[in-house]
Amino acid sequence: MFEDLARTHERARWVDAAVRISAVGVLVAVLVLATVVIVSEYNESRNSLTARAVANLTELVRENPDNPRARVLLADALAADGRYRQAYDQYQAALTLSPDDPTALAGLANLAMVQDDWRTAEGYWLKIIELLSANQMSAADMRLEKAYFYLGTTYMELKEYEDAARALREALRMRRDASDTHFLLGVAYREMGIDTKFRDELETALMFDPLMADANYEYALLLLAEGDEAAAAEHFRLSVDNAPPDRREPFDELAKFGAYEERLQNAQNLFEQGDADAALAEARIAVALDPTEPEATRLVAILFEEVGESESAIGAWESLMQLEPRNEEATTALERLHKAGN
Repeated sequence: MFEDLARTHERARWVDAAVRISAVGVLVAVLVLATVVIVSEYNESRNSLTARAVANLTELVRENPDNPRARVLLADALAADGRYRQAYDQYQAALTLSPDDPTALAGLANLAMVQDDWRTAEGYWLKIIELLSANQMSAADMRLEKAYFYLGTTYMELKEYEDAARALREALRMRRDASDTHFLLGVAYREMGIDTKFRDELETALMFDPLMADANYEYALLLLAEGDEAAAAEHFRLSVDNAPPDRREPFDELAKFGAYEERLQNAQNLFEQGDADAALAEARIAVALDPTEPEATRLVAILFEEVGESESAIGAWESLMQLEPRNEEATTALERLHKAGN
């Protein structure tokens, strides 16, 4: 149960900013459910696969009743099928054969988390950390990093944010590039009232994973509160593009910026009036509202050049080339800007 499935499935959910604290629990619950070998996205095929896995592993255990690894694999499959009582029995059988087996203990910890038994989960994760820390190679053991990560998520659910922060920092000590850990640590800091560290951790999470839906959403809210509407709109767009379709928050926030046509017209009017900075902000919002429309992207490119931001202008012209590969204006502009940069 130390597989890294939570890190891949976590993109399907993030903290719901509309319910700031309690929603952390929703994130944690999904993270935990994602640790089971086969997730619910498989629907009918999932049921077929898990049933087949359970049947095959049951036979393996029947043939090798004293093999703790076989017991753990069967328990994983049973847990994936929602048969928690039977999974629990198999993990316990594995521990009888191999006392203090970290993998079996992790399975029991995840079962406790799925069933909202957070104190029991805490005890298992602490035991796993104690066992793995005793190993001379513990600093290189990624199982220990994951144990600290899940201990941190457990404390998040319990609203024990200082303990969560300590556990998550330990996880980061072993794996600095874990964007999900940085994000959760940032949420812990926010709930502790340490806003500067919340922002720092969000920015670090985005540095390692620029497309992370939850971090983009939370960062957009920060930018919006600071009055940077253009940057906020861009991060809401990234959240929209990378969030699961059932998450409406980023769509709703982006919709508050109004219509694409209105923002584009505002940008054009302001540009004609000689206010390039204000025009650029409106044009960037227009692009965030509808990145498939080339006119707003073209205007952003022109305006970035106008205000002297060559690198951003290059990026905007390249975006226009993706929309219109044969756009001669973009081709000429890129040649000009690259030549000027040499």
